[in-house]
Amino acid sequence: MSNLKLLGALLLTVGGTTQLLYAEQPSVIINSNIVQQKSTCSGVVKDASGESVIGASVLVKGTTIGTITDFDGNFELPNVEKGAVIQVSFVGYLTKEVVWKGTPISVVLEDDTKTLEEVVVVGYGTQKKVNLTGSVAMAESDVLENRPIANLAQGLQGVIPNLNISFANGNPNAETSINVRGLTSLNGGSALVLVDGVETNDISLINPQDIESISVLKDASSAAVYGARAAFGVVLITTKKGKTGEKITFNYNNNFSWSTPSRLPHSLPADQWLRAMNTESKNTSGTQYWSDELIAAVDAYMQDPTRPTAWENTQGNKFTANGEWAYAGNTDWMDIFYKNAAFMQQHNASLRGGSEKTAYYASLGYKGQDGLLAFGTDTYKRINMSFNFTSKVTNWLEIGFRTKYNRSEINEPNSNHYTSEDPYYEVYRQRKRINLRY
Repeated sequence: MSNLKLLGALLLTVGGTTQLLYAEQPSVIINSNIVQQKSTCSGVVKDASGESVIGASVLVKGTTIGTITDFDGNFELPNVEKGAVIQVSFVGYLTKEVVWKGTPISVVLEDDTKTLEEVVVVGYGTQKKVNLTGSVAMAESDVLENRPIANLAQGLQGVIPNLNISFANGNPNAETSINVRGLTSLNGGSALVLVDGVETNDISLINPQDIESISVLKDASSAAVYGARAAFGVVLITTKKGKTGEKITFNYNNNFSWSTPSRLPHSLPADQWLRAMNTESKNTSGTQYWSDELIAAVDAYMQDPTRPTAWENTQGNKFTANGEWAYAGNTDWMDIFYKNAAFMQQHNASLRGGSEKTAYYASLGYKGQDGLLAFGTDTYKRINMSFNFTSKVTNWLEIGFRTKYNRSEINEPNSNHYTSEDPYYEVYRQRKRINLRY
């Protein structure tokens, strides 16, 4: 009996109950001690401005014990041991861990600047991504870096959803068509493009290395700022600029690449081509386009290419009269006209920096691209220069200067004959019988 009284007194001392006397296992006392080491952890979660954070996740690290904060930012966690790590997290804030020492804790969450402070250009100003409500897609400058792109338009293809970019032809200075959300009217519909707030019709003239960010306003809310001109979407392009307090940074990069035709058409041999032309002429006009004498001369050349290609015409045809020299050969002009590869080089240099009240950015870009035509000069050169400067004169006055310069030079063989026909087209369309040696 004395032992039972002693056990009851011990349990009362540690806050237990004599009802545990019915448990005859010694582990009863040990379990009571473990329960007593745990208690309720309480606290409050606020942000950097002192406002309560509602709905923040509070978790005892390494366990499944957790809760969320109420409307006042308060929380309570039962059965928490002293020394446990309390983990607090919420969308838009950095996760914070605090060691609980048995007293109420106060947790201050810091903004996750990587997500919430990301600035999106919308309308006449900028807006934090957390406050964004319209349909906006955005791309940063890193999508254009270290890529062998001919111009900005090529670099944006496939980068932003619902932004459709097409070109009139393969010319590096070809006109660019920009469409948002696909076909929007019977007449198509091109997006409004603004570069640093100034409308432009050709983004191919902009140096891709000068781009800071690109925002695409897709929904009707953009019309509230830009009016009916924004009915087909708005593309806002922001170029790079310096930052106050930034150290002087110089950057240089280059790119060297070669382009080659993916596929060139293979034309018929001269003898088959002449007969096909005669068949077409007979079916349409009932007359023969090429003379039998020319066809015989071409057949002879096809059998023995070492024989002379010039011969005296005695019958006359569409291009040579009786007694004039005519030619019989077999030339693949598509293979002759185009090179196997064309070289392209790009060089970009930039300087940026700033002091306590001033910021500046300057860049210089050069691009040189050779064409695929094997004869005649076929080159494209572009020079881009950009400079911007801002200075905070007083607390209420800031001045800025921004300028851009672009110069493009295209040197290519003249493709328009005085009869408005393309001489290159006429050569490989009508002159397969002319041998290259002549």
